[in-house]
Amino acid sequence: MTWPFENDTSAITKKIAKNDIDKNRVKKVFSLTTIVFATALLMMLIMFESGYETTKDRMAEGQPQVVFYDLSQQQIELLYSEENIESIKVTETENGYDASITIVDATKMTQYGFSSAVDNISSKYDIHHVTRNDLFMDSLPNGGLLNQKNMVLMGVAIFIIIVSALVIYNVFYLSVVNQVRQFGQLRTVGMTQQQTKKIMRYERKFLCRIGVPIGLLIGGLAGYLLQPDGWDWIAAVVWGIIISVIINFVVKVSLNRPTKIALSISPILSSKYMMERFDCKVTNKEKRKLSSLGLAIISITSHWKSILVSVLSLGLSGLLFVLAATYTASIDPESIVKKDVYQYGQFVIDTTGKYSEKVSEIENFKQKIMELPNISNIKQVVETDISWAGKNSTGKDQLSIITDNDFASIQQFRESGDLDYQQLVQSNQIVAVNGVEGISKGDTVEFTFGDGTQKTYTVGGVLDGDLYSNTAIYGGWFLMPAELITENSASFDVSIRLIVKANDTGLEHTIISLEKLVDMSDGLTLTTMQEAIASKEATIRQVGISIIGVTLFLLLFSIITFASTIITNIATKKREYAMLQSIGMTRKQTEKMALCESCVLAIGSLILTLILGIILGQILIKGLISAGIFYLSYTFPLALFTVYCIVVVLIILMITISAFYSLQKTPLVERLRIVD
Repeated sequence: MTWPFENDTSAITKKIAKNDIDKNRVKKVFSLTTIVFATALLMMLIMFESGYETTKDRMAEGQPQVVFYDLSQQQIELLYSEENIESIKVTETENGYDASITIVDATKMTQYGFSSAVDNISSKYDIHHVTRNDLFMDSLPNGGLLNQKNMVLMGVAIFIIIVSALVIYNVFYLSVVNQVRQFGQLRTVGMTQQQTKKIMRYERKFLCRIGVPIGLLIGGLAGYLLQPDGWDWIAAVVWGIIISVIINFVVKVSLNRPTKIALSISPILSSKYMMERFDCKVTNKEKRKLSSLGLAIISITSHWKSILVSVLSLGLSGLLFVLAATYTASIDPESIVKKDVYQYGQFVIDTTGKYSEKVSEIENFKQKIMELPNISNIKQVVETDISWAGKNSTGKDQLSIITDNDFASIQQFRESGDLDYQQLVQSNQIVAVNGVEGISKGDTVEFTFGDGTQKTYTVGGVLDGDLYSNTAIYGGWFLMPAELITENSASFDVSIRLIVKANDTGLEHTIISLEKLVDMSDGLTLTTMQEAIASKEATIRQVGISIIGVTLFLLLFSIITFASTIITNIATKKREYAMLQSIGMTRKQTEKMALCESCVLAIGSLILTLILGIILGQILIKGLISAGIFYLSYTFPLALFTVYCIVVVLIILMITISAFYSLQKTPLVERLRIVD
């Protein structure tokens, strides 16, 4: 606002701000690049996640939320009068009626709330066969504050914002300290502090008005290409406005310190200002080594505050890379494999078929295996897919069929019940794992097998879910004695797995013998522990490439910011280099000085990355291990870190040489002029 008695100088301040940006190409290029890059990354991340969630929601819209099976006419009539049901679609089947329903306000519920609402309806009308739409369930919040994926995305977004602020701060800081004389001269002719603020404000608005729209366009286009089916114009506009506000705020905060410097400059200070550094400090040392390296160190230590920002920005981004590489390198595929079925043997033989046919066939095959030398033990796992209906819940799962010999291995995991095998057989009982929803000791459960056979059993015991899952040999949440299956004469499909353990000596001959036996039998496949480890290593490698790829993308951002510091640093020291050359320093020596300064900065950031990477890497791996991730063993990624160091140093040297040679194109006399 301009008062009536004031002169309106807005046109002049705008012109000064525009001329300053047009004149200072380094400031313009790197500030715009940073704003565009940060805006595009934020927009891309948010629109990708938003598009992914929208895609799931749209896919779930045209599908029923819940399906009730095998209903009677009376149950259908009762469901029509249920106030918590929004719509019903009934289909007649051989066993009665199936009802596809939607729950009132289901989209506003959490997963737990929706599941509870379905359980209440099924319990109220004695419905045993229920299927929930997994796609719709996934579209609902899980009731927690933030899931892991959102936390990662938030962390990446915060990192982008911090690095962007550091870059913009550094560019403007170096620019302002290089314009001490200019601001002092403007103060001499009457420019006020308020007008100085307006100049900085106009520069910020100019950069944001150009950079933010370009970044939003690039990020939005990338988000659309990544998730075209989930694109939402309303979400894009809303998030575009939010990101614009965030970026403008970040730029404003980044300019606070440079603006204060500009406001503090007085004509007297500007007349005494002889170097391009506002924060230089005089040393008390009487002797200083005036070599290229010595001069570089003097230059760095004299304005260490501005240098610290650059070192931190590259060091922290390198830290993310090292932590990601540490996590990948610390994964032990052998531990993962040995935690699985291979803890019981080095070989796994799989087959599928009808239970009545495969059991006798497998028994004969097991006898042939035991006849081989070097074989010490064979464990057998028989499983089949079932649908089950309990008192208050239903579902689909796997049923593990066990024998008396294998039953002893699960006794240690019992939570309730005596778990006597013969008692289970005589009383038509099964064993459930604690974790199956709504199932406890004494409940009756109806199983529907793959051939349509339906049988009802009583839960004779419950296993501790946490301890049981560590065995990794049985995948099903229900276990049944083999005699009950035989008595029922079921002919459903099963998967049978033999886990063969051999002595460590002579494993090569054992592999050859097992391969011959498998080749002579139909429908059998053999997998060795080494093959499983190799497969797991390939999977880990792919995951590692994905994780490191994301961090490299962020690292590229930080290298660009570091490059901006080097180029701005060299550009603002043009008069300093010219003065050194005028008193006898050769062009080669000044170039060596610039290279030494860049190398010291790079090495400083790499040392910071190394120290923090080792400390935080160990903390990260120990924390993950204590959280239950057993397959980790701390390993520092030495090879990747070495490559990272070489690449960073080479890039920085190339940028330094390029910037220095660009500076040398200006004649020495022109660089010695006081006026910039």
